Amino acid sequence: MEVASTMGSMIDEPLDLVKLCLDEKIYVKLRGNRELSGRLHAYDQHLNMVLEDVEEKITIIPDNSPQDAPFQVSYISLPLFR
Repeated sequence: MEVASTMGSMIDEPLDLVKLCLDEKIYVKLRGNRELSGRLHAYDQHLNMVLEDVEEKITIIPDNSPQDAPFQVSYISLPLFR
């Protein structure tokens, strides 16, 4: 509990939480069924991010398929994503 209270006092604004994740592996969910995982290298006040060692996952669901139909997942490795 002591760690949680210490961390809570360090986080006053949402960007403080992002600052704690610098040089850590993070997961980012995007629009269009895209997901990124990589190491957070830098960010700005608009939350533009520079990630290293990025893996992009794109889930493709056909328009005319039922809810429980199988879907396609593609993985793309990127050296840098911004």
